Amino acid sequence: MAPFTLNPSEFPSLAESTRLNQCTTHQTQNRTFSEATAATSEKSKSSEFDKFFLAGSNPSSIGTVNTINGRPTIIFSDEETQSLAADFRYALVGKFSHGIPPYSQLHRLLSTSGIKGAFTVSLINNKHALINLTNESDYSRLWMRRIWYLKGFPMRVFKWSPTFIPDQESSIVPIWVSFPDLPAHLFRKDALHTIANFVGMPLQIADSTFSRSMLSRARVCIEIDLLKPLVKEFDLQINGRMFVQKVEYEQVPQYCSLCKHVGHHDLECYTKGNAPKPPPRAKKMKDKVVVQNNVSTEKGEYSKTFELIVDENEEHATVNDNNETVEPIIVGNDMTIVDECYC
Repeated sequence: MAPFTLNPSEFPSLAESTRLNQCTTHQTQNRTFSEATAATSEKSKSSEFDKFFLAGSNPSSIGTVNTINGRPTIIFSDEETQSLAADFRYALVGKFSHGIPPYSQLHRLLSTSGIKGAFTVSLINNKHALINLTNESDYSRLWMRRIWYLKGFPMRVFKWSPTFIPDQESSIVPIWVSFPDLPAHLFRKDALHTIANFVGMPLQIADSTFSRSMLSRARVCIEIDLLKPLVKEFDLQINGRMFVQKVEYEQVPQYCSLCKHVGHHDLECYTKGNAPKPPPRAKKMKDKVVVQNNVSTEKGEYSKTFELIVDENEEHATVNDNNETVEPIIVGNDMTIVDECYC
């Protein structure tokens, strides 16, 4: 068989517009792989490092610079504040008045408390930590307990707000509220939300109310501002008939408007008020605290009060009733400090 040959005349030249230009080749034949990728790596590092700088990022303007009472002031509007605080919708502040676990252990300790979603923990100072949750269920559960024990250290939980100041405790607290003799047809979730919203921000409905197993009263956990008057009653109109609906509050803590702390009234304040300072307590290895166990938060109306012994040298708390040893994260069931003030 004769060898196959090509006749160049059979292939006319391409038009100038379709002819491929010769590509310039880079001198890479003598470069190693690490050398060839070094430029890309350095560019990536530079881009990663640049995110920490503000000058070249040209951020959008927010806030207004002004002078108020002769002082330079930056003003953030309500809309701007709402936008800035959107990432902290489910944020709580954990306050440690008697020592705080190592920061490296905080996330692990909190994760054993039953938190379902993702969350972050950030230290504010040596007494406060910001717990930023991602769902309402974890937020309500952690806040409604009010006090947790992390490795033996009591942690009280407060609502975070854009105006949070570490040396002031929030006056907004979760309170179980009862509506006695509420008509049975109003035990539906949407009706209860409207009724509870008249008192404050609804958080959770009690099991006995949701299942309608106890119709003597409807119970809802509601955000209450202790600086505002409590609603004691309001009127209901049903089919043209008027009813007076009573409102009952369970274990409302005291709040001092002088020092901005939970646990005492203004007349009992010795830091900002005129009340005499109590004598210092001798340091004990064990602190006795009276607590209220709100078993009724889940089933029925049952509750009891007992003493809680917190051993500073142990990673547990012991309940006097049956000398039970309780895990450090969760002490009892929905426990709330009754007579102890942590400042």
